[in-house]
Amino acid sequence: MARRISVAFPTLSANGSSSPTDWPGGKGDLTASGTFGGGTLTMQIQGPSGTWINVINYATITDISITGNKHAAFELPAGPVRVTLAGATGPSVTASVSGIPANVAG
Repeated sequence: MARRISVAFPTLSANGSSSPTDWPGGKGDLTASGTFGGGTLTMQIQGPSGTWINVINYATITDISITGNKHAAFELPAGPVRVTLAGATGPSVTASVSGIPANVAG
């Protein structure tokens, strides 16, 4: 079985963005859980100009927007990614990204 990337972001205990991590490209899954305090977690990739761009749910045109314990699938080129929490009061949110193999059976 091929090994896939799995990266946990530091726990977000206030509004703001995590430190970026390098995504190798391909399909992945963002999983988030904890106390959201009414906030919304989004995922972003850094574009060529350095601007952070919201990531969309796989096979849709809808931005990933998580307000409770959930996961979301995505497909991205290689590049830095981060998660951002906004609108939260007293949050404690953990989030991670994991690669999804092209052959999900193996």
